[in-house]
Amino acid sequence: MKFFLYSLLYSILFFGCADKDAFSKFHLQEDQTKAIDNVVYSKITDTNTTIGISAVIYLNAVYPQQNNDKERFYVVLYLKNAVDTKDITFSLNNSKNATITQLNSKNQYSHLLKNDATWSKEFLVTFAKEKNKKLHFKINLLDSFESDAIFQKNL
Repeated sequence: MKFFLYSLLYSILFFGCADKDAFSKFHLQEDQTKAIDNVVYSKITDTNTTIGISAVIYLNAVYPQQNNDKERFYVVLYLKNAVDTKDITFSLNNSKNATITQLNSKNQYSHLLKNDATWSKEFLVTFAKEKNKKLHFKINLLDSFESDAIFQKNL
């Protein structure tokens, strides 16, 4: 009986101080929640080799109140080996007319992915406004490795 009472007392004291659940630690901002819904992760590969991972966020869906006269994407590349920025190209629905801005690891969008990897390459990529509802975003590295992300935009 003593054992049962001590066990019960210990359980009440131990579990009474615990958080209710793991989700009580997550406090996401509204833009972070929208970013989670609008991010596509994919491998950067050729037919046999993977050289990295890409994360692409469609910023027009995350920030619909901002000036959206262009299609804007936040791109984070996690690469195994160093790749020169001039060897990276981006296209949207086969259009390569992109404005590319390389960003520092701490930038206005880095909180969307909670990215702490200082060795990643981050870009803000913009294209002319697309009439097509389906957006096929493609990353090409060294003319042989590629990654695809497909987004549906709300018209």
